[in-house]
Amino acid sequence: MAVSDMSYLAYKELNSDVSFDELDYIHATFLNEKLSFDLAFCFLDLICPSFKEVDGYLFLNLIFSDENYQEHVSAGRSGKDIQVWMNLVGISDIFEGIETSEAVSIASKVAQNWNLIISDRKDLGKGWARVIVDNDEAVYVTLD
Repeated sequence: MAVSDMSYLAYKELNSDVSFDELDYIHATFLNEKLSFDLAFCFLDLICPSFKEVDGYLFLNLIFSDENYQEHVSAGRSGKDIQVWMNLVGISDIFEGIETSEAVSIASKVAQNWNLIISDRKDLGKGWARVIVDNDEAVYVTLD
């Protein structure tokens, strides 16, 4: 069975004869699935992003587009609405097939990290991360 087919707990149970931790699981997954190390940087950019301030609102550098921002402004949307929509990250879209409860757990940790960064930047009044679960059980993180 490939590592990608196993949860961390299943992998741990399969390897119960040796001592290992989550770092070993990450190592085995990257090694056995031949994943590029740049995937780790992509995860880091999601979990610990840099923010850009535009017109008093915060945006994820990871997905910000000046052109898209100007389109929203030209359409007459409020800065707060623009901030929510342009920072919307679909956790259940990234991890297709994930259970809603697991997506909420991941989204909550992502939002917590974003808020720590915002707090550290002293940008508390410019945006705060939150988790959204819509009626279709899709899970998102955004700033508002």
